[in-house]
Amino acid sequence: MASFFNKLSNFGVDSTYSTLTNKRIVLCNRISLICSSITVFFVAFYYAINQPKMVQVELVAVVLYLLPIGFNYFKWNVLSRIYLNVLIFCHVTFLSALIGKEANMYDFFIPTIMVPFIFFEFSQKKIITWLSIFNLVFVSFLYSNPFSGFDSGIIFTATQLAILNKVIFYVTIFCCAVIIYSILYVSEKITRQLDTDNETLRIQLEAIFNNSVDALFLVNQGEKKIVKANQRAVEMFEAVSEQDFLQKYGLDLHKNYPTEKEINDMRNALVENGIYEGEILYKTFSGREFWGAISIKIINIKGEKFQSVRLTDISEQKRIKEQTGASLKEKELLLGEIHHRVKNNLAIISALINLQIENLKDDESKIIFEETKDRIYSMALIHNQLYQNKSFAQIEFAQYITNFCLYLSKSYQTNPNIELILKTEPVFLDIKTAIPCALILNELITNAFKHAFKNQSNGKIEIGLKREGGKINFYVSDTGTGMDSIQLHANSMGMSLITSLIDQIDGKLDYKNQNGSVFLIVFPI
Repeated sequence: MASFFNKLSNFGVDSTYSTLTNKRIVLCNRISLICSSITVFFVAFYYAINQPKMVQVELVAVVLYLLPIGFNYFKWNVLSRIYLNVLIFCHVTFLSALIGKEANMYDFFIPTIMVPFIFFEFSQKKIITWLSIFNLVFVSFLYSNPFSGFDSGIIFTATQLAILNKVIFYVTIFCCAVIIYSILYVSEKITRQLDTDNETLRIQLEAIFNNSVDALFLVNQGEKKIVKANQRAVEMFEAVSEQDFLQKYGLDLHKNYPTEKEINDMRNALVENGIYEGEILYKTFSGREFWGAISIKIINIKGEKFQSVRLTDISEQKRIKEQTGASLKEKELLLGEIHHRVKNNLAIISALINLQIENLKDDESKIIFEETKDRIYSMALIHNQLYQNKSFAQIEFAQYITNFCLYLSKSYQTNPNIELILKTEPVFLDIKTAIPCALILNELITNAFKHAFKNQSNGKIEIGLKREGGKINFYVSDTGTGMDSIQLHANSMGMSLITSLIDQIDGKLDYKNQNGSVFLIVFPI
């Protein structure tokens, strides 16, 4: 029975409602059940004293008293409470009119006058006011009208009236107890629970606030003064307690007072984005300096705007970053100097080779030394481009091809009708790949200049460079006489060097003789 009563009492309760709303829904259902139970009692009473018309009236009332439970089930919880309040007063008024003044039926108004105040919160003033006016009108009407002129056809004997008066007296006391319980149920119990919940929440928030690894401040948006600081803030600024921060301006904690531009930038960021982030040099109460990463966000607390400030000590990160930056700069200068010296040393070697060439009488030996000098220059040009671009990780190889071809075209002017055509795209190569590619380029172009155009008055040399997916297509072609398989596989130094260099870059060589030589090298990047 108790389980069924509780189940009916919880009709209409919803987790999305507030605790107070759910409490009042349960209370409305319970009073509805109590009123219907009391009415059932009176049905039995009237039946026992042989008043069939009163039995009929009370049976209708039983059904009407159960309707609020259905209203709550369909989420009409405000309507159910208004309906139940009106129903109670209409029911008592109607019974008083039927039986007459002698039955003292209007005693039920004493406990029910408080129904609006237990059904609704004080914030719902309009509903309480209108229901109170309605109740007072009914009470005043009933007390001022003896209903002597109303002929209902229902007659009670003196004995029946005496018994009815006693029953009404005790039921009224019971109803008063129900009302008192209801008042306590929706006020003191909930208030205690809310107070407990609020205290628990306050302790939890205080624990989170004070145990944060970052310094946290609450600053009044209007006055710009600190109104709250956590324990980490006390430790970070070497203060004695939170009181040292209160009523201070946040800017007072800065090592250097910000400029007007910096203040405006901060304000604009807060207005436009609602948040400001930056790095600021601070000074503690004992004079120690430290760098802090600050984050400011505008929040609302009970309609008042505050700045929620989070501050992280980044002094160590700042020191490591500056140390790393200085170290990187030092290494960049050192690498630049190394590339510069390598380039200069290669230039000295080239100069020594030139001196040696001038003293040679044998033409074949001169050719060998000239080829060596070109190879040295191809490597020197790599180091020179790295030094000039200030980039020691990669080289833009298309630019290198342009510069190197310009050098070779000046070196091989025996046939000015040889045209160099460049079809290159920007491709970045690291130094380990760039130097072998530079030497391959030197070997292929010098070979074309020397051997491809024998007995020809003009010709073309085309160099192509293109990236496709994760591979590089690099080719050198000419419109010369081409090479047969014997020449291609000849054990010459040039071809041996090309094969070795292609292996170094994990590449593959494809040669075709199509109206001249076409050397295609494909290697991964």
